[in-house]
Amino acid sequence: VANRRDWLLFQELAAQADLIISSGRYLREWADGCAQEILQVDDPRYQDLREWRVNQGLSPQPDIAIISGSLRFPIPDPLTAGGRKFVIFTIKGHPQERIEEIEARGGKVYVSGTRSVDGVRMAGMMAELGYRTVYSAAGPKIHHLLLRGKVLDRLYMTLTSRMLGGEGYASIVEGGLFQPPADFRLSNVYYDSTALDGVGQLFLVYDRFDRT
Repeated sequence: VANRRDWLLFQELAAQADLIISSGRYLREWADGCAQEILQVDDPRYQDLREWRVNQGLSPQPDIAIISGSLRFPIPDPLTAGGRKFVIFTIKGHPQERIEEIEARGGKVYVSGTRSVDGVRMAGMMAELGYRTVYSAAGPKIHHLLLRGKVLDRLYMTLTSRMLGGEGYASIVEGGLFQPPADFRLSNVYYDSTALDGVGQLFLVYDRFDRT
C-alpha cells in the first residue's frame, strides 16, 4: 500500500476478516526484511479496530492462510502469537517430515491440488474450517489463482493520478489469459481529496459480475 491513508483502509478491511491470505513468497521476503508488514494488525495506532473485533466476539487478530506450492518458507513468530491459527494450502508430494515440522510449530497443512493449488477446492476447505470472510493480501499470482477459480467476490482498489514511468511494472494479476475474462462491476467509489499532499486518490470497490 502506498501511503498512510491507504494503509488505514487496509487495516480496516483486514480487521473484518476471519482469515487473511498470504503466500510462502511473502514470508521469505518478510524474513529478509524487504516486505511490508501485513501479518500483524495489532498496531497501537489502530487499537480501535482490535477492540471492535473483540466486541464482535472475534479473536484479536484474524487467522492466516499461507498458499505455497513448495513449503519453503520460514515461520515467523507473528503467525502464532496470541493463540493465532495459521493454515497452509499446498500441493501433493511433499515429504512428510516437512509437513510434520510445520504442524509442530502450530500450523495445519491441507493439500488442495496436484500441480498447483486449486482455488475452488481451497475455498471449500476454508468454509469447512469455519471461515466466512476471507481477505487476500497476497500478490498477483495468488490473485490469478482466486480469479481462475471464481472465488474472488469483491475487489478493492486504490487509484491515484500519479505517473511513475520506468521499464517494468507490477500488475495486480500475473498468469495466463482468462477465457472468458473475469468481469467485475463497480459498486462504490470514494474520493479522498487530501491524500498524497493534495493529489488525491480513489477508493474503488468492485463486485464480481457473473453473466447468466
